[in-house]
Amino acid sequence: MKRRMSLVGLTLTAGVCLALNLTVLAAKPPSYVSVPLIVTLRDIAATDGILSDGGPYTDGQQNVRAVLVATINGNLVFDTNDSAPTDGGRRIFLDFHGQTTPFPSDVPVPIDVFLGTISVSGQEPSDNLQIMHAGQTLQRRARFAWVDGAVQYSVRWDGPENGHSFLNFHCDADDGAVNPTHCTQWTVTPAGAAGLYSIPSKGKEVDSFYGNVSMPFSMTLLRK
Repeated sequence: MKRRMSLVGLTLTAGVCLALNLTVLAAKPPSYVSVPLIVTLRDIAATDGILSDGGPYTDGQQNVRAVLVATINGNLVFDTNDSAPTDGGRRIFLDFHGQTTPFPSDVPVPIDVFLGTISVSGQEPSDNLQIMHAGQTLQRRARFAWVDGAVQYSVRWDGPENGHSFLNFHCDADDGAVNPTHCTQWTVTPAGAAGLYSIPSKGKEVDSFYGNVSMPFSMTLLRK
């Protein structure tokens, strides 16, 4: 005789309960994995912008971290110096080129940068950078942050409500899979102006805003 179980006032056989459990498991969100990347910065302006120190930045090499993280939105993390005790020597350059900033206007500034992005639309499975299809574009809030002495600076694309734009992530190519499609190459460009901010690296975090800045760049992400 089959063992009988009770569920919300209903009497069900063990076999039916097993079928229900399998259905619930099948409905769970998929598991996510980190996607290592090769990052290339291409100069697109003769003046201001975000520039490379030469050559691609490869996840796991020269202390670089470049991944789409294992989360529902698959956001980008890019760090030119991932482990603090070790310096792999990689940097990016910021060229403000005459704009009002705390930095020399005629000299590109080398920085040890951390870039993190967050979703614009919230926690939606369809808003995942990893599973985009060719020709699709998604937007992200983003910050390029670095420390100079006792100050942490950041160039922020925090959206129109903050007076800035977003970053556009365009999928250039995918693997042709049907369910789901996995993007294999992305081009990242700003949709417009960013804001330049600073906060003390220690103590009370109070933002100082230096104004909006034009920082054009084109970044290519390639699955490693």
